[in-house]
This record gives sequence, C-alpha cells and structure tokens, in this order.
Amino acid sequence: IHEISKSSQTLVITHLPQVSAIGEHHYFVSKYVEDGFTKTKIIKLNEQEVINNIAYMMTGEEQTKESLALAKQLIESLK
Repeated sequence: IHEISKSSQTLVITHLPQVSAIGEHHYFVSKYVEDGFTKTKIIKLNEQEVINNIAYMMTGEEQTKESLALAKQLIESLK
C-alpha cells in the first residue's frame, strides 16, 4: 500500500494502528441511525485527535499517558 501511495492517491480504511499511523490525512467515519435511516458522519482529525484515535486502537480502552506516548512514538517511528 505504501509503495502504491507514492504514485497514486490511496484511501485506506483500517482498524490497525500500525497502518493508520503511516497516513498523511486522517478521518473518523461513524454511522448512526436518524429517523429510521442509517447515516454516515466523516470528520477530519487534527493531530491530537489522530494520536488519541491511534492510542484507542492500540488499547481498546480510555487513553492513558502511556498509551498516548506509545501512539506518538509509533507515528514518529513511521515518518
């Protein structure tokens, strides 16, 4: 995926923090039901939200100082 992204626009949907940490732009996609219809919400994440999201992917729990530090370290190591 990384090699392809060097010459083509690439969109990756993932639950893997290692894959997500490589991305240049991050969006959070969620679904909800309103008036009997399923709708999709997409929001662009800022730098801190990316770190929080990756920390959550790594632990599946509330973020701690340790999980946030590990998420930052993962992002930095893949740049």
